[in-house]
Amino acid sequence: MWEACEKDNPLRTILETYFVQFIRQNDLTVEELFKTSFTDNLRMRVSFLPTTPSYEKYGRHATLISVEADDNEKERLYNSVMSGRKTKGKLRFKALLEKWPVKEEIIEIDTNDIYLKEDFKL
Repeated sequence: MWEACEKDNPLRTILETYFVQFIRQNDLTVEELFKTSFTDNLRMRVSFLPTTPSYEKYGRHATLISVEADDNEKERLYNSVMSGRKTKGKLRFKALLEKWPVKEEIIEIDTNDIYLKEDFKL
């Protein structure tokens, strides 16, 4: 199914319609990603919907290591977490991608592009 999402495949439109349901079910927020990124000894592995820009740029999965933001942005995100706010949007991370050679990269992901988030302990 993942291969059917390639740009030139005629099944792409059908699959995009199918994946819309995952986007609607995705309640992942910028605040949740930010909060989890500051939990000791915890990392996140996110999986991207195959018809999204994040999938095209970074592949199927990324392991998020840390938020890449200046102090003002981190303070704004912290206040947003503390107030219980829940927003969709983009956030920059230092991440490991499943590309060869594996290395840390700075990526910007949209919460709408994620269909699965898995937390794991180091």
